[in-house]
Amino acid sequence: AIAARKMNNLHVADYYLRLVIKSSPQLTFPIVQSLVKLYTMKARSSTDETDCIDKFVKALKFIEGKRNDSTLKVESHHQQPMFLLLGKMYSEIFELCINHGPEKIDRAAKAVGLTIAGSTPQRVQEEIFSQAHKWLQKAVDL
Repeated sequence: AIAARKMNNLHVADYYLRLVIKSSPQLTFPIVQSLVKLYTMKARSSTDETDCIDKFVKALKFIEGKRNDSTLKVESHHQQPMFLLLGKMYSEIFELCINHGPEKIDRAAKAVGLTIAGSTPQRVQEEIFSQAHKWLQKAVDL
């Protein structure tokens, strides 16, 4: 799956990751990391702006959900890479905010049930930047 992803063959990478998930008794951090990388590659390659934003927000929701997963939380050596992954995802979404407007990001986040604190578009953008900084700082502190 990793080789297919590196060759930008996203369909084959997706197929192999699905096989790995089916054969694995539990979701491990390397599988989560590969899934997120695949999701973000698919989002970047999307030609539709709304689809791109939706995929990034869904990937962020997936990571946020797995951050508190008991099987991933037990392994402390995965905390720093998880924090880096969260920081990178928030910084990608912050870049989308700058390019496409925070209103679209906020709308997509609300659609998948992810809440970004902020009542104005400027506040949403500041909160996304703050989250990116927070997670990257936590990764550095470890």
